[in-house]
Amino acid sequence: MKYEVNEAVFDGINFPSETERQQFQIKYKDLTDGIGHVADKHMSDFLFTSYIYMLKARNNGDNRIATRSEYDSIKCFCRDYANTYDLKDNMLYDMAFGLNKYHKDPWDGYISDGRMKHIVKSEHSLKPRVTSSIDYNDLLNSTPVKFAYDMVNDQSQAYWVRLQAKKFIEDFTINQFDDDFPFYFNADVLRVIEVFLRQVNLATAKDTKLIGDSIANHIKPFQFFMLANVYAWRRKDNFSENRYRRFVLFIPRKNAKSWLVSAVKMLGLILLPNNSELYSASNTKEQAGQIRKELEFITDASPTIKRYFNINRDRVLALHSNSSFKVLAGKPKDGSLPSIAAIDENGDADVDNAVASSLVRGLAGSFQLAFYVSTAYEKYPSGMSVEVDTAKSSLSPESNYSDERLFAMLYTAQEPNLEWTSAEALKATNPLMWEINRETLISEQKEAMEQDVKRNDFQTRRLNIFLATNAGNSIAPIENLKACHNPAKDFNWTGRKCILGIDLSQGDDNSALNLVTHHEGKYYVKQWVFIPQGRLIQKNNVEKIDYRNWIRTKQVIATDDDSSNDMIINYKTIEDFIVNLPIEICVDITHVAYDVYGSHNLVQNLQDYDAFYQTKFEMIKQSKTGRHFGIQLLRQIVMQGRLNYDNSMMIHEWGAVQMGQTDNLYFVDKVKGALNKTDMIYSLINALDICNELYEVNQQEFVGDLLFGL
Repeated sequence: MKYEVNEAVFDGINFPSETERQQFQIKYKDLTDGIGHVADKHMSDFLFTSYIYMLKARNNGDNRIATRSEYDSIKCFCRDYANTYDLKDNMLYDMAFGLNKYHKDPWDGYISDGRMKHIVKSEHSLKPRVTSSIDYNDLLNSTPVKFAYDMVNDQSQAYWVRLQAKKFIEDFTINQFDDDFPFYFNADVLRVIEVFLRQVNLATAKDTKLIGDSIANHIKPFQFFMLANVYAWRRKDNFSENRYRRFVLFIPRKNAKSWLVSAVKMLGLILLPNNSELYSASNTKEQAGQIRKELEFITDASPTIKRYFNINRDRVLALHSNSSFKVLAGKPKDGSLPSIAAIDENGDADVDNAVASSLVRGLAGSFQLAFYVSTAYEKYPSGMSVEVDTAKSSLSPESNYSDERLFAMLYTAQEPNLEWTSAEALKATNPLMWEINRETLISEQKEAMEQDVKRNDFQTRRLNIFLATNAGNSIAPIENLKACHNPAKDFNWTGRKCILGIDLSQGDDNSALNLVTHHEGKYYVKQWVFIPQGRLIQKNNVEKIDYRNWIRTKQVIATDDDSSNDMIINYKTIEDFIVNLPIEICVDITHVAYDVYGSHNLVQNLQDYDAFYQTKFEMIKQSKTGRHFGIQLLRQIVMQGRLNYDNSMMIHEWGAVQMGQTDNLYFVDKVKGALNKTDMIYSLINALDICNELYEVNQQEFVGDLLFGL
């Protein structure tokens, strides 16, 4: 049959001269003449194997590209090819195993311009043995770089993804050339990923005719971008050490999340140093099995990749490096020393995810990666919400916090510039589904807009919006509450008339204060929580909240007194704190709103102080009639954005309170089984009950803005 050069075979190979390229093509023609292009896969397989051993040797801290045993191993991997074709006159084979007469240094192997990556040496050397001639300008045309520029230039894309793309461009075009910047983008690793994607075939597809086709023809730029950032950024002074130690992938369902995690694992098994451990942890066996199943599908559909792995019931073993991959479900794996720990479906886990914490604590080796991946759930806060909030803080241009070793792709419509009812929200948050099945997205969106019962599921599953556990009957949506978190440091409290809301425990639990003032239709709130010092460790373990961090930020106060039992609240501490408030903040507390449970003695004591001589003490009945107006006002000002509160711990409490309505009166209860406390919300309701009478009665200017039914 007539031979035509398949240019795809030469992708990723740089030739020092056009003459050498032509000679390579002639030899390739001689090899493939009469057999068509059957050899294309094998040619690519040689190139892939070369890159693998080069990078693995670098990871192992050895300038030799392959030991003698690895050299023999390479031959074994290519045995089928070697037995089928005459390799004596094949340049690619010479590049891999032959001698290079142009090489001046005394070792048997080949190295030139970053093309051949296998070198067999008899001894270690400090002299670098690998150089790369991959041009920086060529990299500018690579898929990951072009994706980043496309994201930045398209304002319809997800806000946080655009910020991460902007960060990538700054690091790639400017920062990596700064001597003080410790990381650089390694072109050879990018080539490995490119060739790897040619070797991997589609295992499943909507169009069954595409099954078995190379994934390189179908992978989306956002997937390539993520793989490149996981592996290609390395330390300048230590190639084996990766840049990003924390990777957060927050993406809706049906956007090939499991495939991407599997690809990260497969590349890790191939590229990481010998004897590396990789784990994927999930909350249930079904979730954990999904990643393993996807990896098995990929290897079964990809013959040239399959031979690198041995898959049995307990683990996936990389034959060439003895590295292993295991899945875990539901319980910690103490004693593990993972290089990569993937925490899957972290949005369905508690804030203190035991299995995740165990694996992340055990990260070891030069290459370390904690990979958090999930979609949103009707669970807030959760393990994933903490990671997402941290990533947002790192990416936000308004934040003072920046983590150079955290990378995040946050596809969520929980942003100020996206309405969940818009087509733009669907496009921005579903980078794969929007391309292959947008009709389904649009249809489900219309159903959610028309049927309240489907709304929460659609918002979490398709738009990646965190909803509280009580989302169906919360006081207001959690995203509205989060938008109201505003310490308002520039707000001047001096001389303000304030209402103090109090909710005290029966002795050994949380107590809370809310100091509220009204200004130009808005409510500004300072908040404090009090806990017994002696129960700090117990509360951390049971409630899965790091109270020590809240104490450091002075949002929680631990009461202690040598003369009393530190396992219960020291009410004298709270009393002294309240008495000093008018002096420290320079305000006038005109009203104290409290419930009778646990507050009677404190209220009596407060009335004896001169600062509270003219203060009105209002007991709020803990009933539907007593709390109705406070709940109603809280709902209104959250929905309308008129609330400005300073203690982010209230976000944690929000999901533990559910609202109901009977006889046209609002009431609230604690969600059954909820671990989070509710004292801060109840004390705010107490204060707002007074605010409703002072500032809202007969004032209708905000009523028209209410968005009931959300």
